[in-house]
Amino acid sequence: MFSKFKLLLSTLAFIPLLGFSQELLRPEQAVAIALEKNYSIRIARNQAEVASNNVTYGNAGFLPGLDVGASQTNNIQDSRQEFLTGQINECDGARSNSINLNAALNWTLFDGFAMFVNYEKLKEFDLMGELAARATIEQTIVRVLASYYDLVRQKQRLQVIDKSIAISEERIRLANEKFQLGAASRLDILQAQVDYNADRSDQLQSQEIFRTSKIMLNNLMARDINIEFVVSDQIEPVSLPEWNRLYEATMANNTYLKMNHTDKRIAALQLRETNARRYPRLNANAGYNFIQSESEAGFLAKNRTSGLNYGLSVGWNVFNGFNLNRQIANARIMVENSELELLDFRSRLEADLTATYLSMESKIQLVDFEEQNLEVASLNLEIAMERFRLGELSGLELREAQKNYLAAEGRLITARYQAKIVEVDMREISGGLIN
Repeated sequence: MFSKFKLLLSTLAFIPLLGFSQELLRPEQAVAIALEKNYSIRIARNQAEVASNNVTYGNAGFLPGLDVGASQTNNIQDSRQEFLTGQINECDGARSNSINLNAALNWTLFDGFAMFVNYEKLKEFDLMGELAARATIEQTIVRVLASYYDLVRQKQRLQVIDKSIAISEERIRLANEKFQLGAASRLDILQAQVDYNADRSDQLQSQEIFRTSKIMLNNLMARDINIEFVVSDQIEPVSLPEWNRLYEATMANNTYLKMNHTDKRIAALQLRETNARRYPRLNANAGYNFIQSESEAGFLAKNRTSGLNYGLSVGWNVFNGFNLNRQIANARIMVENSELELLDFRSRLEADLTATYLSMESKIQLVDFEEQNLEVASLNLEIAMERFRLGELSGLELREAQKNYLAAEGRLITARYQAKIVEVDMREISGGLIN
């Protein structure tokens, strides 16, 4: 009987939930699809590209500005001129036109080295854009993996419910046999049927949650929510990494720590840019003008002028109500704040890493414990089932053994899922999600 019962449970564990023709989606495939199609990732990459496009010498102020213009003006006028000599000139419908062409070049030659600082700031903003995109990618990967492994957990739970239903069906069959032989009452059959109905209700609710979770994972991957797929049967076991290597990797690769370092450098550059306003500004300018006019009335029938102009200009703000001193003082405070924020985040990061490491250690121990506990609960259920068949155990006592077994298997599934999620969180903290 024991071997038959084991065969029943092991067979149920390998029954597919939704058919054989669906796509097998592995966790790395789900991540790859999300990296390609997820909308948040695509937006973050576009924003990073904008920051990268901004890193130019022209945007920093190194290059000159050149403006050109052209205009043409036409007039039709009636004129009457009376001179002191008594001469009168009249002209009706006199036409005139004017053409104006110009070009102007302006070039900042010296601005207190602000243009050099601006270029460094643009590079830091570019790096910040890349880090922000990386953070979005990491967050999305965490969400995809958490959703994926939650589906695996639900799939395993449905398999557990299938086992429970199989046991309840066997219990109903045995209760009916005993009732036919006069060894059991009608109440035993009804109680077995009630427990079976409870298992079926749990199955229907769990299947609904499972289908909804698949829709959410498809949405995270930015693909048709109606695409059917199956997930892996098992959650890969986790192992505890070596602490020193994990700590070094975290301090070197954590995305948000890198962003804090970048913020500190940007604050220092902002101080340098503000200090640059103490220096004078030297600008070079050059231009070219061409003007040609024609008129049927007046003293000149035709006039044309053209030529170049060029020069230098110097500007220096000597006093502005101590506002520059105030701005420099505030910039220094921002530098200090950025250093304090870096130290604060580093401290919190160390605390989070330590807590996550201890949590992972505890979860691994819990998995080992629940595996041993499941073996005991499985053996207890086998014995209870055999004693129930022999009439030595009531239906309620069998149900209790059944619940204990299902609870043990459920706890093991949950423990493995939680351990995997902690591993994913640790990989995000240590910067290991993106190779």
